[in-house]
Amino acid sequence: MTPLTAISTELEYVLKKEHSAEEYKNSLLGISEQTHEMINIVKTLLILAKDCEICSDSRKVFNLSHLLKNQIANEFKNDNVSIRVEDNIYLIGEADYFYMVLENIIGNAIKYSSPTDEVKVVVEDVNDMIKISIYDNGIGIPDSEKHKVFDSFYRGVNVESNGIKGYGLGLNLVRIVVNKMGGDILILDNEPKGTIFVVDMPKLIME
Repeated sequence: MTPLTAISTELEYVLKKEHSAEEYKNSLLGISEQTHEMINIVKTLLILAKDCEICSDSRKVFNLSHLLKNQIANEFKNDNVSIRVEDNIYLIGEADYFYMVLENIIGNAIKYSSPTDEVKVVVEDVNDMIKISIYDNGIGIPDSEKHKVFDSFYRGVNVESNGIKGYGLGLNLVRIVVNKMGGDILILDNEPKGTIFVVDMPKLIME
């Protein structure tokens, strides 16, 4: 309910009395941001409720290289994110849902790192798999929690103690979408600090 509460509070503030144009603009920007967050929460819950049936049934083909170099790069253009991927790498599945996978992992990497830390996305062609690695230099995930962070509504000790906001849904969605698309995901420690999320997806050979 946090985004809805924030929207309601902001609307009460706006309607209570007259404000300057700048104050109205700031309020509308805040409402827009919270609305976007609420939309993401609802979309995530809908996918989780249906166990992403469309992900396992889809035979669509999408260009992962284009998705990363354009949509993801644009989404995080104001953040310290580098992307390394060759052209013309394709996957089978729903591009919109896989976008949410990448958005969640990269967004978390940014959220749990300092503004000066670089988040790296590296895509490699390894045998019959496409390996997507997301490196951060953030607070890290203890070994005892690596298998728990994909559970719905789970919030790690490091996250809570650092006051980082979240709902414990993003990584649950990530695991379900990746698994339904025939892939796998694991968490490794980065050195000297931070986390590496590794997503292995079946390689699509274009003839």
